[in-house]
Amino acid sequence: MRTDNVTGFLLLSYLLLIVLASPLIDFGSTLSWHTLFSAQLLLSFPALLLLPAWILWRTAALLHWSPAAQRGILWLASSSAALFLFVDVRLFDLYGFHVNGFVLNLIITPGGIESLGASATPLYRSVTVRGKGCSHSCTACMVATGMPSWPPTAVPC
Repeated sequence: MRTDNVTGFLLLSYLLLIVLASPLIDFGSTLSWHTLFSAQLLLSFPALLLLPAWILWRTAALLHWSPAAQRGILWLASSSAALFLFVDVRLFDLYGFHVNGFVLNLIITPGGIESLGASATPLYRSVTVRGKGCSHSCTACMVATGMPSWPPTAVPC
């Protein structure tokens, strides 16, 4: 697999992750250390999220896997990074928490989110993919709401 194609793909994925992470960053109105730290965080965090994708792709290339398998691994790993960041941003927007051990325990434990007096419906609705008049559930819905029964049902608009 040509490395220039991989470089372009990773660059586009990096830019997508910057766009996804931008709601988390508060730059403020004046130039300060906080602003510089925020800018550094916005540029480095997406690169750290894509590092496993690059490592997996490089490992597959060193093991001489087929180019299709290499592309699949790269796509799956970078898409997982984007999905994780999207769920984290949405979770922070809704509940004021990032993904951590406490949040994962609430999501995985049956009735965890309901014990807080909240519902998983807003998060579920935010990661539901809508298309041509019907709603199709995304894998992120299962992760974000604690793996509902299969097939997941769409949330009405």
